Amino acid sequence: MLPARSLPSLLAVLALALVAASPAHGADITRKKAMWGPLIKDNQSLMPVYAELGVGIFETRLSWREAAPTRPADPRDPSDPAYAWRGPIDYAINEAQKYGIEVLVNVSFTPTWASGSDAPFRAPRRTKDFVNFMEAAARHYPEVKYWMIWGEPNRTTGFSPATTTSAPESKQKKQRARFYAKMLDETYVRLKKISRSNIIIGGNSYDAAGVAPGFQPARQWIRNLKLRNGKPPRMDLYGHNPFSSRPPALSQRPRSRNGLDFADTDDLLKEVNRHLRQTKGKGKRKRKGKKLKVFLSEYSLPTDQDNDVFPDFFVSRETQAQWIRDALQITRRTKGIYSLGYFKLFDEPPSDTREEPLWGLITNDGVRKPGFFAWRDG
Repeated sequence: MLPARSLPSLLAVLALALVAASPAHGADITRKKAMWGPLIKDNQSLMPVYAELGVGIFETRLSWREAAPTRPADPRDPSDPAYAWRGPIDYAINEAQKYGIEVLVNVSFTPTWASGSDAPFRAPRRTKDFVNFMEAAARHYPEVKYWMIWGEPNRTTGFSPATTTSAPESKQKKQRARFYAKMLDETYVRLKKISRSNIIIGGNSYDAAGVAPGFQPARQWIRNLKLRNGKPPRMDLYGHNPFSSRPPALSQRPRSRNGLDFADTDDLLKEVNRHLRQTKGKGKRKRKGKKLKVFLSEYSLPTDQDNDVFPDFFVSRETQAQWIRDALQITRRTKGIYSLGYFKLFDEPPSDTREEPLWGLITNDGVRKPGFFAWRDG
């Protein structure tokens, strides 16, 4: 007989085993649902859990910095000995294929040899270096068709190319957006040459109405995304992280003049298609191409306690579930939304400060919140 003090730990182990068990009654797999989260927990694949939730796109990250720690002699060749491809992505692809789930790869973080800086968010000095790496990555992972070009480049700590420090901040912001636009457009062309089925997700803005130095609010970032000739960069989908501290109802007024949270998705679609929609032809024959859809990559609702990621914002577990139901309903009925991604599957483990974000659909010890079932059934 187990001593009484052993029961909590035993129950926790059993709960985690149930989390990783194959789903008996899962939702239909749909690309309208995406998710960031771990691949394994307690040596168990979590892909069955994503399948149970109906997730059609599993989101993960590839660090250029880690994959190419030294400059490759032939950067377009994935077999160049300088490359150190990540095993977890291969594992994700193999596991996802069992359930009909696609894998999205977000590529970020510059190696020192390409940027001249130890800071991973420093942009490469030459866009060509990034484009060559993207070709190698696409050839190494031919099963991947969703490619997200950098994460939150409108943040100074996300993407920071060298600019003229004496220039006004407004000019530096435009220079940064223009450099990213050039890199995105060149990557689009290269990846489409490799495979027309590659889907390139660009922009990838972070929502905030903040005024931190160098930060470009989402609306401003979208308007600044121009090539040198004034045209918008090519992309298949516009990516955006619509973090929000209010209910996901499109009937609400814009939260701020520059921010774009989930409740502003209708305004996001207007901004994207006003400023980034491609045009075809010249002169009188000039016409706009088809509208861009948005990929809402990261949406998250922390529960139960204040946290150090979203200070002064958390909701009850019941509210998390209700907002998830509402957000998924909007996603399904809005043609302009390609997918909604949730960030993350699990709560963070307990910290000494007790300020860890409890943003998961499952607690750290394996208990499924009401939000789990709201996401699964939504």
